[in-house]
Amino acid sequence: EQPSNVLKLLCQQRKDAEMTDITVCCEDSNFSCHKAVLATNAYFMAMFSADMRENQNSEAILKGVSPDIVSRLINYIYTGKCCCNTYSNAQDLLEASCHYQFQNVREACCTFLQDNLHPANCIGMWQFAEVLACEKLQEAAKQYALQNFPDVCVENEILDLSRDHILEYLSSDKLYVTEEGTVFDTAMRWLNHDLPNRRDAVRDMLGTVRLISVHPSYLQNIVSKNALIKQCPECMQLVEHAKNHVLLQDCDSEWAGQIQMSKPRDCVGRSVLVIVGGMVKVDRKEVSTDKLIYYDPQDPKWRLLGKLPVPLLSPGVAATRNSIYITGGKAMLSRTGEEDDTVTNKASMYSLAIERWMDLADMLDARRSHGCVLLNGKVYVVGGLDQHDVVMDSAEVYDPEINQWESIMPLSRAVCAAATAACQGQLYVIGGSTMFNPIVPINLIQCFSPETGRWKYVESSLVNHIGSPAVTMDGKIYAIAGAFHNHVIVFDPDTNQVTRVANISIVRALHSAAMLDGKIYCTGGIRDVPEVADPYNSMECYDPDSNTWTAAG
Repeated sequence: EQPSNVLKLLCQQRKDAEMTDITVCCEDSNFSCHKAVLATNAYFMAMFSADMRENQNSEAILKGVSPDIVSRLINYIYTGKCCCNTYSNAQDLLEASCHYQFQNVREACCTFLQDNLHPANCIGMWQFAEVLACEKLQEAAKQYALQNFPDVCVENEILDLSRDHILEYLSSDKLYVTEEGTVFDTAMRWLNHDLPNRRDAVRDMLGTVRLISVHPSYLQNIVSKNALIKQCPECMQLVEHAKNHVLLQDCDSEWAGQIQMSKPRDCVGRSVLVIVGGMVKVDRKEVSTDKLIYYDPQDPKWRLLGKLPVPLLSPGVAATRNSIYITGGKAMLSRTGEEDDTVTNKASMYSLAIERWMDLADMLDARRSHGCVLLNGKVYVVGGLDQHDVVMDSAEVYDPEINQWESIMPLSRAVCAAATAACQGQLYVIGGSTMFNPIVPINLIQCFSPETGRWKYVESSLVNHIGSPAVTMDGKIYAIAGAFHNHVIVFDPDTNQVTRVANISIVRALHSAAMLDGKIYCTGGIRDVPEVADPYNSMECYDPDSNTWTAAG
């Protein structure tokens, strides 16, 4: 209680200008204080201790700060309290607290400003915090600006960004855009705001736009006809490459080099399940479908996403946040609509950004019932069946940056209909069959290391999975059911151990599965007996916390 009473007495003396020995002068305002009390602050301690005139004089002059802010800081020294209740007030107080070394006030101001970020102020706050070296506030304002781009881009603050800042902002993978054309509009708006001094930045500003994600009609009618773009030969060349890529699906090598402009952004959005093609029953007959359908657990309905270029049986499928890759399969119809029965070496990518299929380079080998996995930004295909239903051991990898396939070391054992997944930077092939008819299970988990380029394998009697999907979750791989059984196994790459978890409710083969929101969803499939191979239309969900499967969708 005594220390508290002393501070109260000193504060009252300050207000009454009694027993004080230093006057803080700011503009036309004077504040009577106790030198010893002010010296509890690092800035004033240095002022009074160093060989400065304030050390000898009875006045301390503060410049570049308002009397109101000085009054608040002095009050904080005496009471430990500082009022920070408006945005403008908090900015001025933050600047002063940084300069005069009031660390607690600095942190309180940063918290207040962070809590009051808005589309109209986040850009300015990002730059303001950067100047003051307030790293947490700077990062918070930057992330707010990235995540709220559709609202931020219409405000005037963005027009005053420096060249380096606007390029950093619009180029970010984390920029949340609903239409990539908005980024182009913003880039042009920034240029035109001070065109005489910004004209030479046209090429750099176009480089911030992910041209592959711009809607084809916008690319054709707006971007390519923009006056600033037309006046820049290099820009026109880039736009032409983009048009060829998006409109004509021509993946030329020159465009492949423009990685930043062809890479989709990591836009914030909800994850959904997507089923690509498959078999459906029509008039008591099983036929292949060309539909892509998706399911959103937050709005639990199945909806049409798009269609395959042609119906395919047993293709390989891999996905990123923004793209779906389709490899091989048996083409049930040619692209002209005629009946076909050819195992294909074609590969395609569906861009979710522009809702369009793009042809990729052909695989080296035609295959179906193979594994297809995305690993380290590349697409791996392994094993499968060739045109004559011979089980394959070959494997290859696709590099999207150069649009090219390359052979890798063959599998240790040739397999088809295996469960495949990527985990901890390795490619895993679990089970599968070494023959097509009759099917013969193999009790191996084969592992490929991109770093060494070699395969190794682990044997386990629990591996008996043919026509099974594999899902990676929490650093482990789940292989789910398959021909003849409903068993679910988990492989731990750290220990090379295989264990069992709860069985799925029914026997499924040639079904699909994916991880979403920490759970595994399993869809479709057929019964294990060919004579009654009716496709399922049901879905089940596995919760690893309770180790249970429940019906879903």
